[in-house]
Amino acid sequence: MTSQMHSLEDLYSQAILDRSTYRSTTKNKDTFIKYGVMLRKFPNKIELVNCHKGGDYFSPFTKDEVQMFKENGWKKGVLLFLIKTYKRKLNMIEVRIQQEINGRKNDKYIKGLKVKREGILNKYSMRQKQLTKLN
Repeated sequence: MTSQMHSLEDLYSQAILDRSTYRSTTKNKDTFIKYGVMLRKFPNKIELVNCHKGGDYFSPFTKDEVQMFKENGWKKGVLLFLIKTYKRKLNMIEVRIQQEINGRKNDKYIKGLKVKREGILNKYSMRQKQLTKLN
């Protein structure tokens, strides 16, 4: 691959310049959040954090996910991550719809899942368009 690799420091600089990224600064850290992706810069390290995982805590990105950001930069990395997240959520909903159809057959629950699926498909489509504009 001939594209340039971005360091975590590069991603930090790109997040600063991205006007659609939320920024919060405290004495010992700078935090940037965009679409559920958090970049935190401490005096001695920079970390990428996934805010899309369930629960009351955020989890650091895997090495592969960090690599995706390093290969694509801040803006494109955020969009690629979101698209991957939406695909995973859509797959989970499809499985739950199939289980429900083959199990209890609760129409109200199935309709709720289909509404959820429609919402995620709309978000997926919107992010795909943003990605196409970036490319």
